[in-house]
Amino acid sequence: MLGFDSYDSAEIEEAIKRKVASLNGLSTLKSVPAGTEVTMQSIFTKVIDVNPVILAELEVNGPALPVSFKVSMRGNNKYMLETDAGSIPVAIVIFKGSVQRIEEFQPLIVAGEYLHTQDRTSIARIRTFAPQSLPGINIQTEIHESPDQDGATLVLRATEEPLINK
Repeated sequence: MLGFDSYDSAEIEEAIKRKVASLNGLSTLKSVPAGTEVTMQSIFTKVIDVNPVILAELEVNGPALPVSFKVSMRGNNKYMLETDAGSIPVAIVIFKGSVQRIEEFQPLIVAGEYLHTQDRTSIARIRTFAPQSLPGINIQTEIHESPDQDGATLVLRATEEPLINK
């Protein structure tokens, strides 16, 4: 849910109502001054990343927990809602719903290693997992490892690949 300052224009009020009626997690707001579009889902994720206590009681494969919090869009967090009446500044975003953490098996579909041709030493190892469906997009997960670097790189790639039936 979005909150706005009051407007004395019925045209602006109606434009806001029409736009808000069609919003979902993949709907975007325009970030000011960057001018980039940001999804509601990414705002939610950013708030959770900065305030992990919100989901502290969430257990893997446990029950869904209610979540409710408000995000002020003033100061450095300025966002605009694009409507047919123009760009309208958003005063507050209210997130209300439930969240559940579910662990699922993701089949490994490719495992490979790149080697130097002369001495056969490892350049990189890659593991690619079957795509998974997130709201509005299929994501394929890859893990890249290189002997020259500590740790691994997790790559999330949007894909048109069909999902594998489990």
